Amino acid sequence: MSSDFPVILVCFSTRERFDLLVSACKVHPEPQVLKEFHFVYCDSWTGIRSWYIRNKGKYVALIVLEVDFSEIPSGAEGRLVTFSTPLRPTVDNVDIKRFQGLVIFEHIRQSGLDQVAPVLFIVSEANIEVVREFATILGTAGYGNCSFASGDLTATSSLGDIIYGIYNYALRPLSEHDRQLWRERYRMVMGRSRRMALLAQDIERLAVTDSTVLILGEQGVGKEMVAQALHRMSFRYKEPNHIEPVALHMTALERSLVVDELFGHEKGAFTDARSERAGIFETARGSTVFLDEIGDIDQELQTKLRRVIEYKKIKRLGSSIEREVDVRIIAATNLPLETLQEKFRPDFYSRMVQECIYVPSVRERWTDEIYDRVIDDIGELFWFVVEEKNQSPWVRNRLKVDMNAIKFLARLVISYIAGRNDLFSGNMRSLCSLIERAYDRAQFERAPVVGMGHVASALPGLTAPARQSTAGDGTPGTKMSLEKLVGSLKLEDIEKVALIEALNKTGGNQTRAAILLGIHRDTLIKKLRRYQLS
Repeated sequence: MSSDFPVILVCFSTRERFDLLVSACKVHPEPQVLKEFHFVYCDSWTGIRSWYIRNKGKYVALIVLEVDFSEIPSGAEGRLVTFSTPLRPTVDNVDIKRFQGLVIFEHIRQSGLDQVAPVLFIVSEANIEVVREFATILGTAGYGNCSFASGDLTATSSLGDIIYGIYNYALRPLSEHDRQLWRERYRMVMGRSRRMALLAQDIERLAVTDSTVLILGEQGVGKEMVAQALHRMSFRYKEPNHIEPVALHMTALERSLVVDELFGHEKGAFTDARSERAGIFETARGSTVFLDEIGDIDQELQTKLRRVIEYKKIKRLGSSIEREVDVRIIAATNLPLETLQEKFRPDFYSRMVQECIYVPSVRERWTDEIYDRVIDDIGELFWFVVEEKNQSPWVRNRLKVDMNAIKFLARLVISYIAGRNDLFSGNMRSLCSLIERAYDRAQFERAPVVGMGHVASALPGLTAPARQSTAGDGTPGTKMSLEKLVGSLKLEDIEKVALIEALNKTGGNQTRAAILLGIHRDTLIKKLRRYQLS
């Protein structure tokens, strides 16, 4: 079992049960999970937390939790923990040992230690009633995916269901083939982080159904691209008529116009209704309707949409006849579920949030990821945007990307994640926009590559960091910004630093330095003269 493999973190009451599971995996003919995953044993919540602290950035594919810790060795009761929040089972006088695995799960999610890795609970028939009492916790928003498997942890012959559960439920890293497919077919750069692997898994899981899906996430994370991927993977994707979902921004128009766009109208329904008109739900028959910013609609419109979701029927404005429609509804909002629960009617909320997909922000996407993984992901995104721009018939020449530009951008992203700048508060939209501006500058200078100097000069006006953080010198509470990263906020100073670094790296060779910076040698000479560096 290579330590480079994705990790299956197993928390059982005794080491013997863990060893028995690993032994069963060795002899099990199919699936052979030991060829894919590295199994790690922890004996408690404290053990899990300590492992995460020691192994920051490790790819945890699954957490396996035994529910019942009644067989914990004598004298080891100090390993047991109680709830960290007011969430409690509805039954009284239940020995905490019997549901210790559920308490550990609550600690993992509530503490923010890991809100990505799916959790597989090992439960016996005797524990089913106890598990039922924890439905509130298991269904809490933000607590991630969890599932159950049954089996006798004391007998190798009865562990088959658990092994299959591990194989089927583990969150695998996206392979190069997977990432290429997402880029080419769905125009999405998924990268290597666990959160994006989870997003890909959720999209694939829900795309093959016809369920109503609510896409959650901050502005600029790419919710519409997720909606397009859901549609393109579904049976409703039929070229050439239904290449994309039929989309409507719910807050871009006045309410009356939104209702007309969705449901259509009969002749004479209002003053300017000189003829009948079919709405989106009718014209999109057989396809998908994407409703963006649905969190801001009023309760009357919620009632109308509820009937579409539940009965697949609509009424045109001015009509008393209901018409059947054949559409799938995908909606999106940047509001959290807690706010939606307050704004939505209970009957509409219950139907709208049955299937949710959360799209991570830039900060969430790469938090706790190792540096090399961030570099690789930024490089993949950088090349994708540049290749997209290269396809334009209006560009002078097809550009490449300098590795120093990738590293520089990755440092900016890491600095943003640490709270030292606010460059990417617009999430992927801001990140891609910066790359596009750098590309345009490189084209203007007739450079062969997009270099670090182009990225630096494309930076927007910088502001103070969004929150207090620790400075690079370790002083608590000191605000960090790009000034700490490069030495100044002035674009001229940033460019000067890039020029000096490029010359130092190339031993003063101006031709090679120009290539590193992604500019023409003549442009480099002009800049050196301007800053009196020659």
